[in-house]
Amino acid sequence: MSELIISSDSQGIFISRSGNTPLYLKDKNGYLTQERVKEVQHFLAVKASEQGYEVLCLLKNNNYVKLIIDASGQKKARQLLNTHSINDLANEFQIDLDFLSLLIPKKSFDVKPERLIVHCSYHQVATNFFANILRGIAKEFGWKFQSCNQDELNPDTKIFMQQHSQVNLTELPPFVGSHIIRDPRYMVISGYFYHLWTSEKWCHKKQKKYDGKSYQEVLNSVSQDEGIKLEMERIKKTFQELINWDYNNPNFIEIRLEDLVKDEQGVFKQIFLKYGFKPDEIEQALKIVDELSIKKNLEQQGEENKNNYFDQGISGDWKNYFTNHHKAVFKQEYPKLLQKLGYEQDDNW
Repeated sequence: MSELIISSDSQGIFISRSGNTPLYLKDKNGYLTQERVKEVQHFLAVKASEQGYEVLCLLKNNNYVKLIIDASGQKKARQLLNTHSINDLANEFQIDLDFLSLLIPKKSFDVKPERLIVHCSYHQVATNFFANILRGIAKEFGWKFQSCNQDELNPDTKIFMQQHSQVNLTELPPFVGSHIIRDPRYMVISGYFYHLWTSEKWCHKKQKKYDGKSYQEVLNSVSQDEGIKLEMERIKKTFQELINWDYNNPNFIEIRLEDLVKDEQGVFKQIFLKYGFKPDEIEQALKIVDELSIKKNLEQQGEENKNNYFDQGISGDWKNYFTNHHKAVFKQEYPKLLQKLGYEQDDNW
């Protein structure tokens, strides 16, 4: 079979194979032309797929994207490839690694945030989602991103993410940040379902308090009701951290995951304003948010990924899992927690 080629002429961008009629790419507004896709620096390669074709592009901001094209030439989707290495792309599209490397100029590090950007989160509160967003922004602007413990923070890091909100603010350089929370009841349910299957090492470690079993083995050996009680006990340290956090610190913007899911663009715009981004930086950062959108990813996963923690806690409802006994235990163990975080006005829930 002859090689597929991606090229363009006065009519538009097309896919061709030697001796075959060119297949011109189009979207709902007509043929794709170089004029209409100004953000694309190079159309690098094309390969056949089950849907039709996949086209690898290099944007002018030096990020890679993949265009999903059906058999008729219609563009169906666009996927940002900011987590893919050059080696991976070269192997996937069977193109020369040196060719890819030469196309990308070294990014300038002249533009730097005036202060360290800090994002504080908790287990099961969109940690992977935020890490992907912030990593993408750091790559776009030529900054260094770290998701780590504070004692591992490098002096040249520009975006620091702490996944458990365990930070000593007095030992940080001048900073601005964001802090995200979630209804603790959802955190219990989300954590329970996630820990039933996760491959995280700590969840598989044998423990004396579980008679030599791992936490995951214990969860999978008891009823759902008992498992939720175990998760409610396991999460105690995190809930104490939620209680101890200073929600009036002017250096932080406070976010709720529930609000973020309802309005990603609006909430992230406020976050980026807090970070001190300029209008053009906000615009570019919001494009990254759009590419990695929670809703888009869930729609693409459809019914295949039942383990996604957004499925068990945002689109679901803790009321479907909390029994009256769970409610009583929660209120006894964590009095006033929901009131402090603004999720309830009293204990009558």
